[in-house]
Amino acid sequence: MRRAHWHDGDPGALLEVAGLLVVLRLALRLLPFRVVHRAVIASARRRAPSAGEGRLEDDQAITRAMLRGVRLLRGSRCLPQALAGLLLAARHRVRSQVYIGVQADNTEPFGAHAWLETARGVVIGRAEAERFAPLLTIAPFPPKQRSSDCR
Repeated sequence: MRRAHWHDGDPGALLEVAGLLVVLRLALRLLPFRVVHRAVIASARRRAPSAGEGRLEDDQAITRAMLRGVRLLRGSRCLPQALAGLLLAARHRVRSQVYIGVQADNTEPFGAHAWLETARGVVIGRAEAERFAPLLTIAPFPPKQRSSDCR
């Protein structure tokens, strides 16, 4: 299969992101989280049975596509964005994971945040991610096994 490439002016990319955001927003509102969680993992694995580390350009394309989609669909919160980003990353065959965390310090009222990370760092939700401690990780692809030479 070919790797999906998007261009900045590609209306197909904008439609894909908008569609993902709409579906995920509705699913998170209407279904239990565990159902959405399982569906996203299954979908990511179907899109990319063997994901790799990807390239910086892939991360940038995912971020740009998500920013355009969020501008189109105002009011998209961090969790649908991060989950949609996970599916976009899978389409680009990029191994990624979503983190859901809570506010790390007690100086402000309770807060929660979701963000998407690849091997190069936070791709979606970067501005707020460092203020939050991860509680849950959604990782559709198992970590790469390191070969051991121990005998």
